[in-house]
Amino acid sequence: MRKVRIGDVGEVITGKTPKTSVSEYYNGNFPFLTPVDFSSLKIIKDTKKTISQTGLESIKKCFIPKNSICVTCIGSDMGKVAVNMMDCATNQQINSVIPYKENDYNFIYYAIKNVSHLIKRMGEASTAVPIVNKTDFSNIYIYCPQKKEEQIAISKKLKYYDAKIETNTEKISLYSELIQSVYQKLFDTTYADDLSNDEIIKGWRKKPFKDFLKLSTEKIGSEKAPVYSATNNGITLRDEKFSKKLSKSLNNNKKIVQDDLIFGLSREILNFGVFKDTIGSVSPAYQIFKIDKTVILPFILELEIRSNMYKYMDILQLGAREGQGIRKEYLFQKDFLVPPMELQLRFEEIARPIEWKIANLKEENEVLAEIRDTLLPKLMSGELPVEVGEN
Repeated sequence: MRKVRIGDVGEVITGKTPKTSVSEYYNGNFPFLTPVDFSSLKIIKDTKKTISQTGLESIKKCFIPKNSICVTCIGSDMGKVAVNMMDCATNQQINSVIPYKENDYNFIYYAIKNVSHLIKRMGEASTAVPIVNKTDFSNIYIYCPQKKEEQIAISKKLKYYDAKIETNTEKISLYSELIQSVYQKLFDTTYADDLSNDEIIKGWRKKPFKDFLKLSTEKIGSEKAPVYSATNNGITLRDEKFSKKLSKSLNNNKKIVQDDLIFGLSREILNFGVFKDTIGSVSPAYQIFKIDKTVILPFILELEIRSNMYKYMDILQLGAREGQGIRKEYLFQKDFLVPPMELQLRFEEIARPIEWKIANLKEENEVLAEIRDTLLPKLMSGELPVEVGEN
């Protein structure tokens, strides 16, 4: 199969950020894509930030039509690839490809995803801050059949797996919302901060976090364990290649075990979660806490923090690396309204089966992604031939 430069298959545009000092540039109706909007999914449907029409006009020639391929090319998140499902603008960390009409945008997405590891390597070798500029990005070679029909036939094979992953992810979201709904009905702590100890419902207790959390600094050492990452959606398995770049010696990583509360580095959203697997490790920059399960069940503690995230944003602090860590002293001083254990166990009985369904869907997604990623280089190189018109 022929190889061409990324710059040959579409127009490459590097994003730009409107001046943050001009308030009227922001909170408008136009989506503004940044690396925090990327996930493990192929598509991006909306953005956390928006800009106004005047904000868009201030960054001329940075308009990205829907069905473009957006790639993070600056910072620790570089190498992530996605398709925007709406017209948008992006910040300077993203290079976007607007495919020419003779190319299938789905295929171009997969072709660039196939070289995402190369983009990471190029960035890490460049400067102190990982970066791949527009010129270098445009000159990266990808596999690309000349005929659009052949591109479509290849992308169709891979789209099947991404469609299944997206459907499962939507189910996971619905199940998570159901758990949150049940939680809110049983544990409505909206007004807890305004209550005195005498006013609290009988059986409930107001306790500071320091009474049931204990900081853990244990290193993984020579133990063999997968590396995990804290995201705004919980604790996820980290890409193996990236894990090796994260630390020269994974022996210095912190050890995590089931039911540990983990806080990672964050930018604008608190990245945290309770660890649900048996054993793993995380970056030395993370903070790990052991939970006293005689006081609060880990499952409920995570839901409480997630349901009232605004209460915990002040625990963030600026870190030496990209993102922020947490100030444990701020967390320890916060009060937590602890429900009676009987009520906690009742909720767990209702929610646990739903959690199992979520876990099964996540496991299925991992299998689907593994199959897709195995097929990807073989389909791109032509090792696995596909006939045009094949279903």
